[in-house]
Amino acid sequence: MSKSEINFPLWDCLKRGGLSLWLNRQALLPLTALPVGVTFVTLALIRTYAPADVSHFTQALFQIPSDLAIGLFCSLILVIIMNAPKKNTKDPVTFNLNLADKKRVMFAGAVAHVVFSYLYIGAFAGTDLIAAPLREASAAKQEVRLDLTLLVIGMLVFGVYAIRFALLPILIVAGLDIKDFYRRFKGFGLSFPVLFIKLATTFTLGILILLPLGAMTPPDGETLTLAQGIVVDFAAAFAAVLSHAWGYAALAIGMRYMIDGDA
Repeated sequence: MSKSEINFPLWDCLKRGGLSLWLNRQALLPLTALPVGVTFVTLALIRTYAPADVSHFTQALFQIPSDLAIGLFCSLILVIIMNAPKKNTKDPVTFNLNLADKKRVMFAGAVAHVVFSYLYIGAFAGTDLIAAPLREASAAKQEVRLDLTLLVIGMLVFGVYAIRFALLPILIVAGLDIKDFYRRFKGFGLSFPVLFIKLATTFTLGILILLPLGAMTPPDGETLTLAQGIVVDFAAAFAAVLSHAWGYAALAIGMRYMIDGDA
């Protein structure tokens, strides 16, 4: 087994993924208008009109347009990264890419992003429903059912394993054989690279963008003003788009490391 099959340079991928977005900010930033706008409208509608006890299924239906817009934006980034030529010499590398030829795989990658998101969120929603009696029993200081406890733990462990399939949009955009990829590259066997990058990008942008808005949180019983709601929803939409873009870029670069044998 070669080194590229077992090594995934996490920190380098995070750095290069963020750097690739930053260096291409002038081209990519205008393109964020669609996913940020759709996500902002979605969040605003949910916050304004959705009841407090809205079901996970209804909330998921609300989010389909925003997730599809985010998936299309991320697919564009993935197409660029996965089709970029490997530089083997000191000479400049020319990179010509006709996006019109990639529109089908870009849309397929966006759909894969939506499907995985809802399967994963749905699994955690199911886990939360099963865990509800456990929380109630714990609050009432009653005996906690062992079978439900083991079931929740098992579902969480399976969730950690299943997050490896967040790579599906990348594999589809790159035109790779999905089964063959997971069989060849053992660096994704325990899902750790995917889980680490997802957590790192989400928490980093949450701290940088959303945490400073914590001072706007109203006292109990009060709601955000219109201006405060707009600021919070826009910041949340921008953070969501950027975290997905950064996470996918980092994972795609890591996959290029492994496929090209540079890791």
